[in-house]
Amino acid sequence: MIPAKTNLLFIDDLNLPLKDPYETQPPLELLQQLLTSGGWYDTDSKDLPFKEIKNVQIVAAMGV
Repeated sequence: MIPAKTNLLFIDDLNLPLKDPYETQPPLELLQQLLTSGGWYDTDSKDLPFKEIKNVQIVAAMGV
């Protein structure tokens, strides 16, 4: 049996993104979508608009 592969996503300076003119923080919103929905939507793909991300461990660091 082949063991499943696991990816590690390291995010440095999680508190770094500045708000844009619409008061949003796109990098944090992409992370939120990954955590709540389990993947990302691909607006360029018509065959598979939702890309499911599996076997990911997330580690983040924040500065003071």
